[in-house]
Amino acid sequence: MIGKQESTGIKPVFFNPPNDRNIASPTAMKGAEVVSRASIQAERKFPVNMIVGHDDLKEAAVIAATNPNVSGILIGGKHGTGKSVMARAIHQLLPKSIERVKGSRYNIDPSGEGGIDSFLLEELAKNGVNVSDMEKESVDTPFVLVPLNVMEDSLCGTVDIERSMVSGSPVFAPGLLAKAHRGVLYIDDIHLLDNDILSILFDVISDGSVKVRALPMVYVS
Repeated sequence: MIGKQESTGIKPVFFNPPNDRNIASPTAMKGAEVVSRASIQAERKFPVNMIVGHDDLKEAAVIAATNPNVSGILIGGKHGTGKSVMARAIHQLLPKSIERVKGSRYNIDPSGEGGIDSFLLEELAKNGVNVSDMEKESVDTPFVLVPLNVMEDSLCGTVDIERSMVSGSPVFAPGLLAKAHRGVLYIDDIHLLDNDILSILFDVISDGSVKVRALPMVYVS
């Protein structure tokens, strides 16, 4: 998980603060036309080695991308210091795709590494098979953006009312945390998030999982 906030210098949380050096905002010229940085970033990817300075932050990015025991980094810095570029660079350091159990809405690893959601555990027990026996598929490595106005049900998941009404029993809809599993959860301006949402995120970082409890649905004709 990546958080980004405004402060006085770029500081990965588990490294000594690097020198406060700004990087130039990328621009491009097409004749007399100036292309905005946002347009360039949409057309062109920026690897870590295109960022000048911030060596400790680069090292933090590599560690976050390669060490499963590192649950995330917090990047702080002034406007234009490359916070967003570095956050997206971490995603580029990851494999382009991951292998998961086919149809898994939680990106479950077929090896079982990283945990298995309770719904799949029930299915495995019912059919008497192992997760390694399930059909597999490859999907793009997730990069999930958490909006500032995110609600708890969107983050953690909730009951899908429409599908539940059709099926006659509660159907759970995973949230952003599930979609980001085994990928990157990107939080822009983390200091602006609601305190309750921050508490959930910190618990997820600490525990490595999230438990969602919902009241049973009652259908009234």
